[in-house]
Amino acid sequence: MNRLDHVAIQVSNISKSVEWYKNNLNARVTYCDETWAMLEIADIKLALTLPEQHPAHWAIKITDPKYFPTDKKIGRHRDGSQFVYIQDPDGNYVEYVYYPEKTN
Repeated sequence: MNRLDHVAIQVSNISKSVEWYKNNLNARVTYCDETWAMLEIADIKLALTLPEQHPAHWAIKITDPKYFPTDKKIGRHRDGSQFVYIQDPDGNYVEYVYYPEKTN
């Protein structure tokens, strides 16, 4: 495991929340559609998700898929990244995320 990749929170309206974070925290939008957005605030990535899309979580970026838990199915995000969610004893979600190298 390398480092914290992002924190994801659930919001009721993506565009309204994006505008709030842009206006109040000077967030830079790196991706946005009607179901989720990725923002950067002072070198911290914040994902805004609708409740039915992803659970609230924090994500650890891994450098190799061998670090995924072996008992979980690996999923794939729209951007090609791979992920696995696990839960701590209190039900909080942690995401392992791996970004494969892009080949041209």
